[in-house]
Formats: sequence, C-alpha cells, structure tokens
Amino acid sequence: ATLNIFADARYVVWINGKYVQRGPCRFDPAGPEYDSFAVTPFLTPGSNTLAVMVMSYPVGWGGTSSKMKRHAPGLTARLTVGSGANVTNITTDATWKWKNTLRYKTPSVTWPFVNDTVDARLDDGDWTQTNYDDSAWSAAAGIAGTSWGDLRVRTTPLLPEQDVALLTGTLPAVFTGTNVAYFSLPRMVQGYFEIDVESVTNGSSIKVEVGERGSASSISDTYSSAFNFTAKAGRMKCFNTDSMGFRYLRVTSTGGGLTLHGLRVVERRYPYTDAGSFTSSDAWLNDLWGRAVHTIRMCSDDGYMDCTLRERAEWMGDAAVVEYPVSRVTLAGPVVAGQPLRSDSGLMKNMIRHIAQSGSQFGDGRLKAHACSDRNDIHAYIEDYSCLWVQSLRQVYENTGDTNLVSEVWPALTNQMQWFLDRRSARGLVYAREFIIFDNPLKYVVCEGATLNAFVYRALVDAAVLGNVIGQTVTASNYLAAAATLQTNYNQYLWDAANGTYYGGLNSDGSVTATNNTGGALSPTSTGHAAMLALNRGIVPTNRIASVQSYFLAKYNAAVGYPYTAFWALEQLYGLDDSTRDLEAINYIRSKWNGVMTRTDTGTLTEGFNSGEACHNFGGSCAYFLSSYILGVRMDGPARDGKLIVEPRLSGLTSAQGSVVTELGVVPVTWTFTNGQFNFSCTIPAGATATLRIPQLALGVTPDIVLDGQTVTNPLVQGRYAVF
Repeated sequence: ATLNIFADARYVVWINGKYVQRGPCRFDPAGPEYDSFAVTPFLTPGSNTLAVMVMSYPVGWGGTSSKMKRHAPGLTARLTVGSGANVTNITTDATWKWKNTLRYKTPSVTWPFVNDTVDARLDDGDWTQTNYDDSAWSAAAGIAGTSWGDLRVRTTPLLPEQDVALLTGTLPAVFTGTNVAYFSLPRMVQGYFEIDVESVTNGSSIKVEVGERGSASSISDTYSSAFNFTAKAGRMKCFNTDSMGFRYLRVTSTGGGLTLHGLRVVERRYPYTDAGSFTSSDAWLNDLWGRAVHTIRMCSDDGYMDCTLRERAEWMGDAAVVEYPVSRVTLAGPVVAGQPLRSDSGLMKNMIRHIAQSGSQFGDGRLKAHACSDRNDIHAYIEDYSCLWVQSLRQVYENTGDTNLVSEVWPALTNQMQWFLDRRSARGLVYAREFIIFDNPLKYVVCEGATLNAFVYRALVDAAVLGNVIGQTVTASNYLAAAATLQTNYNQYLWDAANGTYYGGLNSDGSVTATNNTGGALSPTSTGHAAMLALNRGIVPTNRIASVQSYFLAKYNAAVGYPYTAFWALEQLYGLDDSTRDLEAINYIRSKWNGVMTRTDTGTLTEGFNSGEACHNFGGSCAYFLSSYILGVRMDGPARDGKLIVEPRLSGLTSAQGSVVTELGVVPVTWTFTNGQFNFSCTIPAGATATLRIPQLALGVTPDIVLDGQTVTNPLVQGRYAVF
C-alpha cells in the first residue's frame, strides 16, 4: 500500500490512530510536490481509518520563512492498495468527511515558525481511530487544481524521524499550580516534541517553549516559541506541528492538577550520512570541525536553512557560500543499497528550483533572495545573491551533469541576466546595490560597486558555460562578450592606481564616493572587500593579480568580520599555494573562531564571530577548508572527468586523518609529520583517478619518496610539491 498526498500548506497523517507522516516539503504554489510513501505496516485486515489534518493558515496572516501566505487551501491524496491486476485506488472525493472544530485551533504565526494552540476539550473523541463516529462531519467539497502548478513527486527524500532522549529533567513532573520545569537534550536537534499529559480537571494548561541556549535550569534564545495546550480531564498526548531547532525546553503549567508523564523529542532533518570526518594533532580544530558540521546538519531539513530557530529560511547566499560547499565535503547523501556514498546536491537543486519558480520571481526578472516566502522588504531581492544562484547552478551541473535542471530554469536565468545588463551605466558598469553582507563598508549603497560588478562578471561567465551546455550558443556567446566588456570597463574605471587595487565604487557622476544606508558619508578610495571579491570572481587581469593580492593581504584581517565573508578570504589564502599562507590561514581560523568556541551550551556555531543566532550556517564555513586543504582532497574539474586532486597542507600540524566526501566517493586520508618524515596514505574511489601533490618539506632538496613500497626516482617537482 502506498499513499500519495499533497496539502496546502501542511498535512499530518494518521492511520488507525498511529501517526504516519507530515509534509509536504516547503514549496512555491507554482511548483508543488506530493509525497509518496509506503503505509502497509499501518493497515490491518478489515476496516481502516485514514485521518489527515490539513493546516491552511488564517486569511491575512503574514506567512513564514517557509510557508507562503499566497496559498489556497486544499488536499489531494490517493491510497493505492495491492499490485498488478489486483489494485484498489482510493482518492480524495466528496465521500470524505471533514471538520474544522478540533483540538488544533488557529495558531500563532511568526516569521520562523507556527506556534500551535491546542484545546483538547474541543474533541468529542479520538478522530484518528477506526471506531470514531464521524456521522456529524460534513462532506468534503471538490475544488479545481488551477491554484497550483502541475504536481510532481517530491524531489528530495522524506525526512526520517528519530527519538532523542532527554539529558536533564525529571519525569513524571507533577504540577500543583503555576509551576515551571526545565529539560535539556544532549545536543541541538531539528524537529518537534510530543507531550504525554494527565489532568484531573478540565481547563488546566501547559505551555512548552524551546530555546537554543540555556542549562538544566534556564533557557534563552527562544524567539517567542510557544506551544499552548489546554487539557481536559484524563490522559492524552499531543505534538506540535512545525519543526524547530532547540536544545532546551521550558514547560510551564497553569491551573494545577497536571502530571507530565512524558516529553518526547523527535529529530526530523535531511537524511545526510555522516561519512566525513576530521581529526588532527590540534584538539581545538577537531572540536571546531565537529561543531561546524553539526551546525550544517541542524540547518538542513526540507531545505538549506540559514539557522535553526530565528528564521529557518532558504537564503540563496547562505547556501551558495557556506552550506553547499561544506555539506558536499563533510556529509554524504542518503544510503542507497549497492551504491557508494557520495556528495549530495539535493537541497541545492531544490533551492535553485524554488528561486526560479514564477511565484518567487519579480515581474521585472529579478530572482528572490530566499524561498519559499512572501517576504518583500529590503532583503526580498539581493543582487549578489542572484549572481550566486547562477554560480550554484553551474556548480550543480558540474557536480551532477543534470542538464534538465539547467534547461528548466534557463528562462529565469536569462531574465535575471537581462536585468543586470539593462542597468549598465555610460561607463559600462552595473549600477545597483553593493554586496550587502554586514562587514562591507559599502553595503546597500547604490553605485557602480566593485564587488557587485565582480559578481556580475562571474555570473555572465557561468551563464555562458550553462548556455553552451543546453545548446543556447548564441546567448552564451553574448554573455561572454558582455563579460569581456565588463572586465575591460571594470579595470579602466575602478582601478586605484595609487594603491594598486580597486575603488569600492563610483557614484552616478563617476566620483569615487558613496553613501551607506544610514546616510553617513564613507568616501572610501578602496576596500578590502573590493580586492577580495575581484580576485575571487576572476575579474583581475594577470598583470594586476600580484598587486591586488598584496592589498588584500594587508587588509583582509581587519576587513572581514563574519564567517560568511571569511570563506572568500580563506579561499584566497589557500589559493596562494604558499606554506607560509597555509599557516596564516589556520591561525586566522584559530583567531576568528576562538570567541565562538568559548560558548559551549549549544554545541553549534554562531552567525558572527562573537554574536548572532546561536546555530547559524555562517559559523560552519571553516569546515570546508579543514577537509579540503588540511586533509587535502578536492575535485579536479567536473565530476564527469572522474578526477581528484589530493594535496595535504601541513599548516604547522603533525598529523591529520579523516574522510573527505566527493562526487566520486569517500576518500579516507591519513598523514603524519614527525622527525622530518612525512607519511601519507589515502584510498581513491573505484573508477576515479587522482593527482597526488605531496609537500616537499625541504625545498631545493630532492625528496626521498617511497610510493606503495617502491622508491620513486626523479619525481616530478612542481614548486613545493612532488607530483604523481
């Protein structure tokens, strides 16, 4: 037996009184996806009851970060029982019964989540059970499906559920009046909770709040979470309907006469496989890697989320810069029988599609900065995030070979690129808002900005590659020509010859000055961000690279104030391929993340280096470099080429071991450096080839190398590496 089901905006399914599933995944009405799952274990011979609670939130509500207000209520389901010629299909029609005066009342809706309000006194029995009398319920009404796009089966896996035992807190908890009880978990979870309550009277109530920070007797960072439950006499269970990220819970009773027999916490998140690992001679780095990866896990459910509790939104920039790179090398996709573990692109594909769907796109061609929500403020559209959308589409194509996705979203890509091209000034530079991340001194400034134009340049190049892949060769050629022209204009008008770098931006009159979003004059001649992003996006001509690198190295430490921006800074440091810079990069990580690591109550990393949301994907950016450079395994070109590069960077450490996840499989690595001797081993996945770049520890001296037990004579030496 298989159940196919879709509801707007959410559903919860029970069969014969047993909870089965909840969904669907977050969606834009232009692209709904139905869930499909086996329900055979829940069915019995004879009569069975299928009960579905559909939640379509109140008229006039503001929507959340993952549930749009621009929805029409509806349910469609098909239960298929049997196989071959002996198949019965049961579909939603007017024979179904419905009622809306149940225990789950109109919820309190906030930007990140839905707070349930439940009154058990409203139920006249357990409507999930087979023996429940629904004769007084109304007949369901058929509706047209034109409020939604074509339904297709869910493209990401269903979210598995797993119980997480409490770490602290006493059960049963007896409440005699207004009492408070605290509970904690061994780690942060993303999921929901269920209470098991017994009441001696009608009307006593319990409120459950969750928080990211706290202790065995305190809670904070709750972000107004509140599950309000009013009991009737007797014993009953009830759970909240939305997912949240938390480690601590506070239960407050009012009215007395209540016993909390159970508090069950259920983790529900994307089914990554923990295939990556990292340990080294530096215990602090080991702890940092573990907390970074756990942060990324907690920010992944049916989409890449910015954080676990405060917002839980799919932000394009967060996913492109931090979550996709980190998850690709540290976490494998779901286990599939007979297939090796590999990097997973499911959530990134999902986000790319969500952003492209018509419901998330402005009428003028701009792509929303986040999905799936109706938020329409200063952050509804972010210019540089749109460029990162194009970058991510190219990366997904190169990692998966999925040309169908490229073709599907190509119209959205061309609309966005035209929006940029239409905003070129007389100097041929795009005039729009500068790169908005917090530590850019020109954030939000509308100008001919150096970082924005570097982003657009890279987006044009990426778009050209994608166009050629799907046969859009004329458009691809036009994008390449536009990129070349933009590069020329960039290096003519934004070049700061006195400092050997780039101005931060130009005003419409060509003057080198700008105004920030609060109206204060900045007048920067050049910025560390301009140098960093110009290098990173590849717009710097060869003859200027050394000069811009020099400026970047002098400015980046003071300029970069967030783990998000630090990703690009670390890319530049490691890209210099210099042992001194390798050590500088590791010390930079130690320095910047030190304040974050002193706070241990969440077991996760924060949005800023010393502040911000307690479990935010930004904080996890460092894990990519520990896996890809210290262990030293990276893809060498698109996955279709089947090539890896293995290049460990010692960075002052004496040992490192672990596993790096790639699109070709998992690569275990071990190396030690003691008494002047470097020992290294790795296993390359079947069918892949690898270039090994082993560091020479005494430059200028021909190294003694033994490879698989055989002495290597006259090894190929490239710079500081012996190459195989």
